[in-house]
Amino acid sequence: MVEKKAVKKPFSVRVDEDTAERLRVLSAVLNVDLAQLFEIIVHEMEHKYLDEEQKRAMDILLTARYNYKKR
Repeated sequence: MVEKKAVKKPFSVRVDEDTAERLRVLSAVLNVDLAQLFEIIVHEMEHKYLDEEQKRAMDILLTARYNYKKR
């Protein structure tokens, strides 16, 4: 995975207690913090589970968001 230097912002997700505990344990077993684990999960979902149409949609949405934020 490519290492990026970016400003980190707080991010909150509401999940049930069991899922939260599983994430904490997975983080410990993999020896990565929760932010890194979240990045890994997002990367895996993008590259392993999206078909070509979904990848194009992601690119379009991310480009539009990036262009909007540059204003």
